[in-house]
Amino acid sequence: MQSVFFVDGPQNLVSGVQVSRITVPEAVATANGFAGMFGYVGVVVSGVGFAAVTETFSWQGMYGLCILSCVIAGVFVLFVWEKGGCRQI
Repeated sequence: MQSVFFVDGPQNLVSGVQVSRITVPEAVATANGFAGMFGYVGVVVSGVGFAAVTETFSWQGMYGLCILSCVIAGVFVLFVWEKGGCRQI
């Protein structure tokens, strides 16, 4: 049950919120579909990558990679952050 929270929450944050803020109103549904598709493809591919990092650098390397990924994701979110609030559609 908890795994649904950790998969669905970030996917909705990226697909539902961030993509809709940087897309024109006429293309929000299409952009959300593409973001969701690439998100789920990334989940499939990341299992192989995390396994390779864990085998090579043990668990410390895997946690370091997770922290680095969070920092990079935070930087990407800052690029689309609007300080003036939500735009009106």
